[in-house]
This record gives sequence, C-alpha cells and structure tokens, in this order.
Amino acid sequence: MLLTLKLALVPAFLAALTVAVTTLSASMGAAWSGLLSVFPLLGIVLAVSAQRAHGADFVALLMRGMVTGRGSFAAFFAMLATMLPRYGVWLSFARARRAANGVRPFGRYWTA
Repeated sequence: MLLTLKLALVPAFLAALTVAVTTLSASMGAAWSGLLSVFPLLGIVLAVSAQRAHGADFVALLMRGMVTGRGSFAAFFAMLATMLPRYGVWLSFARARRAANGVRPFGRYWTA
C-alpha cells in the first residue's frame, strides 16, 4: 500500500514542479526558466529513480557527475546558440560536440 502511494505521489510531484516552472517561465524570462527546468528537474528525476534502483551512494556519484558535466553541457548549448543561426545544423552540432569534449577534461578541477 505504501509503495503504491509513493509510486503515485512522486510522478505527481514531478509533474506539478514541471507545470510550475512552465507556468512561471513567462515572468522569469528565457534564461532563468531554462536553468530552472534543466538542472533541478533533471536532477530530481534522476535522483529519485537512481535512489530506488541503486541506493544513496549511487545518487551521490550521480550528482557529482552532473556537477562535473555542467561545463560541457553549457559549452555545447552556447556553441549551438551562437552557430545555428548562421551555419546550419550539421556544422553547428559538430562544433558544439567538439566544444563540449574540449571542456570536459576541466570538469574534475571545477568540482575539487
């Protein structure tokens, strides 16, 4: 009974959080709504499912990995935002991938 209730409440909470961020996005602007929708929502969904499947130690490693990878994430999408309007999809994604891979080795130093 308790497990069934938890299985119903967790997705409902996550859906409510998503709807709240989406509703408030017009007043927050694109930058803040983008930041609030990606990192916290993604982190919450991954943390809950990882906790259920693998336990707390795995969640700690997962969160550390997310923080370590945020530089690559930012480099990828910054490159896409600047290149897509002028250079098209293929070149923009290729350069964005290279930018993310170039930033990735520095991620471990940012979290030390």
